[in-house]
Amino acid sequence: MTLHDEVEIEDMEWSEELQAFTHYCPCGDLFQITIDELASGEEIARCPSCSLYVRVIYNPEDFQEQGEGAEDPPPLHFCGTARPFFEPGRNATTCWINSVVLSGLEPEARYAYRCGMLLERESETPPLRRASLHAFPSRGAFGVPGAEAGGAAEDELEAADSLEWVWDRWRSLRGPLLPSRTAPEPRATRLLLFGDMGVANAPAFLDMVALSRSLDAADTPLHAALHMGDLGYDLAELQGSRASQFLNMAEPLSDAVPYMAAAGNHESHFSFSHLEKLYAMPGGWARKARAGRDSPDSAKPDAPASGPLLTYSVDVGLVHVLVYNTEVFFWPGTYSRAEMRAMQAWMDADLAAADANRAAVPWVVVVGHRPMYCVVASAAGLCSEEHEASRRGLPSVCPHNNPRACRRARAADALAYDPEGGLWLSEEELGAGAESGEQVGVGKGEQVGGGKGGKARGGGEKGTGAGVLRTSAPVDEAAPEEPMEEETMEDLLFKHRVDLAVYGHIHCYARSWPVFNKTVVGAQGGAGRPGDVLINPRAPVHVTSGAGGNREMTQGQLPPPVGPCNTTKAPWCAFQSGYYPREGRSADHSFSFVTAHNATHLHWEQRSNTLGAVVDEWWVVQEARAA
Repeated sequence: MTLHDEVEIEDMEWSEELQAFTHYCPCGDLFQITIDELASGEEIARCPSCSLYVRVIYNPEDFQEQGEGAEDPPPLHFCGTARPFFEPGRNATTCWINSVVLSGLEPEARYAYRCGMLLERESETPPLRRASLHAFPSRGAFGVPGAEAGGAAEDELEAADSLEWVWDRWRSLRGPLLPSRTAPEPRATRLLLFGDMGVANAPAFLDMVALSRSLDAADTPLHAALHMGDLGYDLAELQGSRASQFLNMAEPLSDAVPYMAAAGNHESHFSFSHLEKLYAMPGGWARKARAGRDSPDSAKPDAPASGPLLTYSVDVGLVHVLVYNTEVFFWPGTYSRAEMRAMQAWMDADLAAADANRAAVPWVVVVGHRPMYCVVASAAGLCSEEHEASRRGLPSVCPHNNPRACRRARAADALAYDPEGGLWLSEEELGAGAESGEQVGVGKGEQVGGGKGGKARGGGEKGTGAGVLRTSAPVDEAAPEEPMEEETMEDLLFKHRVDLAVYGHIHCYARSWPVFNKTVVGAQGGAGRPGDVLINPRAPVHVTSGAGGNREMTQGQLPPPVGPCNTTKAPWCAFQSGYYPREGRSADHSFSFVTAHNATHLHWEQRSNTLGAVVDEWWVVQEARAA
C-alpha cells in the first residue's frame, strides 16, 4: 500500500485481541490507518514528531460536498508515525511507511477523512497528486520520517514560515463491524473473496468496485475483502514498482473496505517481505522475527531460514476468519519444519477457540492460497503432488514454481539456507524414493481414495436442478478414518468443524461437496447445479476462487467451460467455472460474494465478469445453530 495525493484506505480490519482495524491510504509512500474501536476518541493533544495528519468528520450528510466551514461537530485530528521499509530489489532503496491510529469510531457509522502533511514551501516535492505520491518513484521526495508539529488541530500548529499544509481530498470509511450476533442490532455479514488478481487483465475488479458502492449506497456495506494470495502479479516486480501500481489500482475498493490478504507463491520474493511490510493485518502478522530483516544482508541467498509466518485471524460480524500461509510448506529456504509445526499449533488453538465461541460468532471460514482439492484427479483418485502437500501439510519443493514438478522436500533442499539441516526431512524420513525426489501424491504409504468406513450419508433431491444435501448423521459415523500418523492440515479443519475452506492459486472457480480425506461426507444432492442447499454439512466445503484476473488467464473466442464436475475422476467436486479452458475457450474472470445472513444461513454467489452473470449460487444451512 502506498500513499497518494488522495488518501487511500486499503486495509480496514478488526481484531478482537487488539480491537483495531487497519486501513491503508495514499500519502507519501505508504500510509496505514488503524481504527482503535475501544479507544476514547479524544483528540491528540501533542504530537512531537508527526509524519502525517488525518482529520475525520463524523457521519457528514454529504462528505463529497462538505465545505471547510461546515464541519459540525468539529473534526478530530490524529497524528501519524513513520517507519522505514528497505526495498530489497536491485535499486536497494528505502521508503517510509506512515501509520495513524483513529480512535473512538462508532460501529458501522460513516466517516469522512483526509490526510495532510506539512511540507517545505520551497521544496520541489509535488502536491498530493495520485500519480506522484502513490508510486514508489516518489519515495525520494518523502524519504524523511516527517515534519515537527506542535498540536492536534491545524490552526494550533504554528508552522514555521517555511512550511505549509497540503491536504488530499475527502474520502469515506465506516466504523468497525462489531463481532457476534449478540450485538445490539446484529446484521448480516458480507464478504468479498478473490485470488490471483494482478495489475493487468483484471476486468472483474471493476465489478467488485461497482458492487461495493451499490451495497454501501443501500446501507448494506461490504465488511471485508479478502485477497487470497498472488497480489499484483507480483509486488516485487520492477524493483517494487509493481506494488505501487497495484495499490493504485486497488484504491477504489481498498480506500473504503477492509482489505485483507493471504500469502501466495507470487509473494515469495525476498522472503515475503513486500507482503509483510506493505500490508498490516488484524492483530499483526503471526511471525517468527528475523534479525536484520530490513537490511541489505537479509536479501542474500544464504540468509538463514526464518521468515514471517503471515497468519492471523479476526472476527468479522458473524464470521470468524482465519488466514493461514500455505507457502510455509513449499519454501525450504524460508521456512523450517519447526515453523510449519508452529503454524499448525497456532491454527489448532485458534480454531478450537473459534469453535467454542459459536454462540457469539457462528461461522468459521479458513482462507489460504494453495487449495487442498482439485477439479480433476488421476485414475487412482489423487490430486497433484501440490494439492496433496497442501492438504496434508508436507514439506515440499516445486522447482521454478511449477506445480507439476512438486516433490517431497529433502534435507539437502534446506542446507543452503540452514547449515544444520536438522529441521528438515532426512533420507530415512523420506523413505525409499527420497534420493530421486519422492512425489507427494504417490509417496510411500499414501492412502488412495476414501478411508475405511467412509460411507455416504444423507438424502438428496435428485434431478437436473438445484439439489438439497442433508447430513444428519453424527460426525464419527459419517467421516472416514483419519489416515495419517500425525494430524494433517485437513484434520484441523475437520476436527474444529470449519464451515468453508477458501483458496486461490488455480485460475478458476470450483466448489466441493462437504469432504474429508477425499471422501464426500454425505450424499450428493442434485447434480451440482446453482441453487444447491447443503443442510447440516459435517465437513468443510472447499472452494477455489482464484480467477480475480491476471496475465496468465487466456481470452478466447468461445465462452469458458461451466457446469458440474466430472465426479468419476473427482467425486468430491460439485461445480466449476473456467477450469482449464482449451480449444479457443476463455478463462472465466470471477469473484465470490458471501453473505452470512444469520447464525443458520450462509449464501454464496460466484459472479462472472466474462459471462456477465452469477454462474453459481448455493446455501449452507446449519439448523442446530438456530438457538
